[in-house]
Amino acid sequence: MRLGELRERLGDRVSVEWRSFLLRAEPRDRPLAAFTEYTRSWSRPAAMESRAPFSHPWSGEHRPPSHSVPPAVAAKVVEAVEPERAEDFRREIFDAYFRRNLTISDPEVLVDLASSVGVDVELFAATFRARYDEFETLVREDHGEAVRTGVTGVPAVLMADRFLIPGAVETSLYERLVARFSGETEGGV
Repeated sequence: MRLGELRERLGDRVSVEWRSFLLRAEPRDRPLAAFTEYTRSWSRPAAMESRAPFSHPWSGEHRPPSHSVPPAVAAKVVEAVEPERAEDFRREIFDAYFRRNLTISDPEVLVDLASSVGVDVELFAATFRARYDEFETLVREDHGEAVRTGVTGVPAVLMADRFLIPGAVETSLYERLVARFSGETEGGV
């Protein structure tokens, strides 16, 4: 949310390159009651980010996602087949998980999400099936690089390829850092 706002404010001075970070790298079924209890922790980020609506605790209408790989692969697929829709698709995944409490590890759900942002569903589904392993390798490479960089959770932003900003921060901090790293200001952040 805030990176989009930053791009709107600063235009070409900012480029955003999304990378995968897997919160749950391996599939594991989780009991609904335990997962629902876990999602009570979403109240903190929900209170901090009014532009990113959360539904917490988990509604219980849909089973919890089994792991993070399928939605990360789906995002890579959309980047490959219709890059102009990639940002909308990422937002749709976040909304599906945090607000609508959908099982975003389910390929059928991912196809529906791709369709909802105008991605060619047949192309998406065919690419997702045929090239899943290839895109999973890219996702796991991104994840490994993030871990080596020091990322331990999301959100995390690596600015100017050297300064790691963990957690949600105000847009104004990003603006000050962009100004500093682009040589527009002297002194501290």
